[in-house]
Amino acid sequence: MHSATFGKGKRYGILGYLPEQGSKEAELYALNASTSPLLLLPPEIRNKIYALLLAHRRIHVLHAPRAHPPKFHCLTLRASANPWTHKRRHVLSKGMTLLAGVCRQLYRETDLIPYRECVWSWGSVAVMERFLVAERRLGWVQRRVLREYTSVQLETDD
Repeated sequence: MHSATFGKGKRYGILGYLPEQGSKEAELYALNASTSPLLLLPPEIRNKIYALLLAHRRIHVLHAPRAHPPKFHCLTLRASANPWTHKRRHVLSKGMTLLAGVCRQLYRETDLIPYRECVWSWGSVAVMERFLVAERRLGWVQRRVLREYTSVQLETDD
């Protein structure tokens, strides 16, 4: 996690702050914004692309207690998939998108989309409690925009 510092050339957090003018990061930010084919598109078109790539999915969080050290991992599933009985064809990816790690501007534009536009589920109530409460894996901003989640499989008469 990045520290929140105000020192010259340092970041103040990672959410929503531009690099300091004249810094190497500011030069890279300007270069990306002026040369990237994606970042040269109008914001409305970029937002539609982001929605196609990142929204309307199901993020299913699992815990691997036998891994050393124990760890969480997630599957990105099609929106129609039941997270507790999904088949291989429903899995879109293992993990979340790496798009936000490409550059600071993409991070700023896409960082909250998976939390705001996807349905989240956990393998069990205990996994959800450990993920959200005990280990605080989501920051305050991500928890605040999380709109829809499920934690247990519901019994249905099909």
